[in-house]
Amino acid sequence: MRKKIIIYSCISLVILALILFFILFFNINRDVEIDLQTLNKEILENGDFNNSNTKEINIEYINNTVGIDSKYIEEYIGIIPLVDISASQYIVIKTNSKTDAEIVFEKLSNYGETLEKSWNKFLLSQQQLVANRKIGIKGKYVYLIISENAEDIENLILK
Repeated sequence: MRKKIIIYSCISLVILALILFFILFFNINRDVEIDLQTLNKEILENGDFNNSNTKEINIEYINNTVGIDSKYIEEYIGIIPLVDISASQYIVIKTNSKTDAEIVFEKLSNYGETLEKSWNKFLLSQQQLVANRKIGIKGKYVYLIISENAEDIENLILK
């Protein structure tokens, strides 16, 4: 009798382990989808962006200033400052693939470093804001956030 209980317990544990493995495997490998227009609204509502001193980002800015080739980009949102009195901005890019996301991440990282160097010569508060920027990848999405509320905005993206 005791042998049967041990055998059934072992079989139950193996089945439970397999079920957990498949649940985790499929959750990790599923593609993440973010509605960028809804996210954009949420960021603008929860961010510290002065809408009169910002403008929506465009593909020319992404290509020429950030240095990201449009062939990697499926969709994007973001705002940038109109004048050099504030460094607050955000860029969220949906790439064509996870491989493209790595390339875009590298370019956004370089862009962030360039901003930090340029703000180092101006307002210290803005330089610190840039130094505390958030940059990351979620699936095929890559983001850069420079804001007083960068962590809160990042949480909107990661939820």
